[in-house]
Amino acid sequence: MGLNISPSTMGLNVSRTMGRNISPSPILVYFAWFPMFGKVQSFLLVLDLLSPVILVEVLGEPPLLQTLLLLVQIHLMIILLILAVIVFAIILIVSSPLGMFIVRGFRPFHFLMIGVHVLLSSVQEQLIR
Repeated sequence: MGLNISPSTMGLNVSRTMGRNISPSPILVYFAWFPMFGKVQSFLLVLDLLSPVILVEVLGEPPLLQTLLLLVQIHLMIILLILAVIVFAIILIVSSPLGMFIVRGFRPFHFLMIGVHVLLSSVQEQLIR
């Protein structure tokens, strides 16, 4: 029971020896367009290749719907993790004085970022007390 990997137009086409075809997820194809997300792309590729095999090995040929639901849950968790990292980075940038100096050049976000900065400063003061 091995995996045969052959290149195709949209990324990878993975076919197992049992006869089923596993195509790459839309998330993998989406991240393939952005070279800066190379590590995320390779992680999603490994996840896409291994998750059906792991699910089949552990659960013993589950129904297709269960497999699809588990794959969707795994991808949603990855998306939420990436969004959490992005939000955390934005909070760190906004809460630092250098970040505020950089953000001031962008007029549309100026007042929003000042409000978030004031809110975070007051929260930091409350935590220090």
